[in-house]
Amino acid sequence: MYECLLYSYALFFIMIVSYELINVAYTTKPSYYSTELFLEAKRNHLNNVRSQLFKFVMYLFVIALLFCKKNGNILNLKHNNFNNTTSSGSQVTKICNLIYNFYNYLKTVLEEQNILIAIILLYLCFDYDNKKIVNVLLAFLEYFILHRFILRNRYFVIFVFLRNEWFYRAWKRSIGAKIIDICTKDKLPKEIIDFIEGRGFVFNVRDIESTECNIYVVSNLKIATIYVCNKVYNLMSQQEFLSLLYHEVGHIVTYTCLKKTVINFLIFFIPSFSFTKYFLKPTTISYLKTLTALEITEFALKILGCGFIFFGQAYESIQFLFTFFDEIKADKFSVGMYPREYLKQGIIKMCMENRSVYDCSLLYNLFLTSHPALKRRLKMIENY
Repeated sequence: MYECLLYSYALFFIMIVSYELINVAYTTKPSYYSTELFLEAKRNHLNNVRSQLFKFVMYLFVIALLFCKKNGNILNLKHNNFNNTTSSGSQVTKICNLIYNFYNYLKTVLEEQNILIAIILLYLCFDYDNKKIVNVLLAFLEYFILHRFILRNRYFVIFVFLRNEWFYRAWKRSIGAKIIDICTKDKLPKEIIDFIEGRGFVFNVRDIESTECNIYVVSNLKIATIYVCNKVYNLMSQQEFLSLLYHEVGHIVTYTCLKKTVINFLIFFIPSFSFTKYFLKPTTISYLKTLTALEITEFALKILGCGFIFFGQAYESIQFLFTFFDEIKADKFSVGMYPREYLKQGIIKMCMENRSVYDCSLLYNLFLTSHPALKRRLKMIENY
């Protein structure tokens, strides 16, 4: 059942991305784009779509490898040899022998279970990101170690989810920015400062040097900080800058960051709690006690594969979905505070400078991108 669920899940995204490949080919140039600029943005989008398609096709292979059963006799023999390992000598010698024997056991399991190939495929899915492949290897290593204590410590799932959650945050790519000015309120319109501070927020502004052209906001219940990339000052008119700032104010007054933190926690907590409850059930404990050492190893590997592919992608897609609708709310707030034409012009300039996606299908936009595509966003702003 789980195998079919994972296959269906991966195929769902493959259909979305495959349709987007066709959609990219038929995307037409708007009047405000130069041919060269539009082709560059289209090329970037096409490369991203191809990368997504490659990732999900690799997921299919990983699923097949994780559920492929090979020679169990070799694995049982190696597992028993590892469990029955004894050595004489000093404590250091015993530890070294244990590590060496574990290495041989791990090597055999990787080879016999096709896990090594699965790891390589996952590595390819991550666009050769060394940090991510190290995280995957560590997760595999944790399961190999923890499965030996599965009957004595059934909370290991929460531990692994906690570790994966921490690493997921470390995976987030930096925008390559650095703060170059920590006190630039004088560059912002007074009405923006008065509006935010009038609502009881401690307000800060930061200039950042970045290759991007964007404005960011970080806020909680009492503190709000707006980060302005240095390109924005030169690219935007005063009116466009003000409308974009009102968009960021919309994020502040709707407590975007706080809601995102709560959602992140729920996305993490629900599966962790569900898995823990599952392993604490008497029927599950009874089932686990009947498994051989090899079957427990396979069981842990399948949990890892299912969790990594399903929950990892679901986590990312839910984040994208939340951000999509949050951007719509912030745009509505800006339109309510300042003429919509300036917001449209500001967004167009920003997207052109960043070579952002001009148009894409709705499902691709909802589940695989963080912001509404430019064409869709402008149309929604016009209808507010």
